[in-house]
Amino acid sequence: MSEDIRSLVEELEGIGDDLAPDFMELVGQALDVEIARWRANAPKASGDLARSIEKRMIDSYTWGIYFNDYGYYQNFGVVGTQNKTNQVSVANFVPSEYRPSAGDKYGFKSRMIGGDLPFGVRVAIARDGLNAKKWFPVTDEQLDQILQRVADRAIQSIEI
Repeated sequence: MSEDIRSLVEELEGIGDDLAPDFMELVGQALDVEIARWRANAPKASGDLARSIEKRMIDSYTWGIYFNDYGYYQNFGVVGTQNKTNQVSVANFVPSEYRPSAGDKYGFKSRMIGGDLPFGVRVAIARDGLNAKKWFPVTDEQLDQILQRVADRAIQSIEI
């Protein structure tokens, strides 16, 4: 074996030892950074919403981000029975099972919401609605930025 080939073999020895065993695992690790960002931006009344944010494998090639259902209402807001506060169009940014039954905004239909809050509070929320908190990104541009950040982190993790 010539000296040049021996040198090349020694240089290449161990290449890839630092790679994640699976590229999807590497992307998942990069996605953890985005999830931390979402948790930091989530409304913090009790902290349950922030704690519920997690990544899940949808299939062999796709990660998804999941959180408590009411996170959609917090993000987009809900139109009250008497007041239209600050709500955002849901459009096509949420899965079909969480889209409004009519129109493109969430809205209360009854004079009182359910739950264990005091009576007056439940009436006031239904009447006045909920302002949008905009805690997770929804525009195509924002989603593209997330994908780019995840891709950049995944590429940075590969040390050759």
